[in-house]
Formats: sequence, C-alpha cells, structure tokens
Amino acid sequence: MSFEDYVRVRYGDLRRLAFLLCGDWAAADDGVQTALIACEKRWASIQDPQRHAYVRQAVVRTMSTWRLRRRAHAPLAVLATTAAVHADVDARLSVLAALRLLPLGQRQVVVLRFYEGLSEREIADALGIGLGTVKSRASRAMAALRESDLRVLVDGDAA
Repeated sequence: MSFEDYVRVRYGDLRRLAFLLCGDWAAADDGVQTALIACEKRWASIQDPQRHAYVRQAVVRTMSTWRLRRRAHAPLAVLATTAAVHADVDARLSVLAALRLLPLGQRQVVVLRFYEGLSEREIADALGIGLGTVKSRASRAMAALRESDLRVLVDGDAA
C-alpha cells in the first residue's frame, strides 16, 4: 500500500487516537500530521504488516511530547458541537473529561487498550515500556476512573 493510500484510509483513526490522548482536535491534527511526516521518510523501509503499528507508535509518541505545549483543553462549546452528532453526548463528554484527568502514561495505556484494542504486550512495545509498567498504569487508571463519574462505564453496572 502506498503512503498516500495508507493516509487516506487510516487518517480518521489516527486523528481520533490523537484526540483521545490530548483532548484537542487542533492538536490532534497537528500531532498526526507531524507523525505522518516523520513516517513518510521511512515508509519504504517499514515492512507492510508492521506499518500501522509503526505509525500508531509515532502518533502516541508525538502526542506525548505535545502535552506540555498544548496543556489547555478545547473549549466546551467546541467539544459539545463535535459530540452533538453522536447519540450520547453526556457519556462522551464524561469519558473525555475523565481521560484528561489521567496522567499521560495512564491515558496512553487506557486509550491503546480500550480504543485501539491492543494487548498488554503490544502496548508495552508501542510505548517502549515494560509489561509490568503497562499493568501498573492500567490498574491505577481503572481505579481512578472508578472513583470518577465513570463508575458505570468502568464497572458495567447501572449504579
């Protein structure tokens, strides 16, 4: 698959991943574009089955370096307008708010696990951290989410 075809097919997924990591659509766009520029230079040397994992890792790493520069979050009006096209606006905004409260490392693990559907080993490889660190961050993140307003989403019950 050519780089242009890959971007055409995967850009939306990469953009949503970046947004979940930073909570700001403009920063997500900038971060994905920055990661894609870096990946394009190496595209021919990346083996085809590993390309998406490589690009996803580049996006995650790019977004982790942007956190200090883009600390401010998007205005609520922007989030509400964006989320209004979805059926359950309140739940989506609650998830986004809770994700923003998590430290970056925990947020990365939660997004890669539950949004991207990666295994703990794949997350460790993508972030360049140990398996134990992934498990620890996931455990702490889930505990924090249980204490937040996301109890229903985390525990799966209608408390």
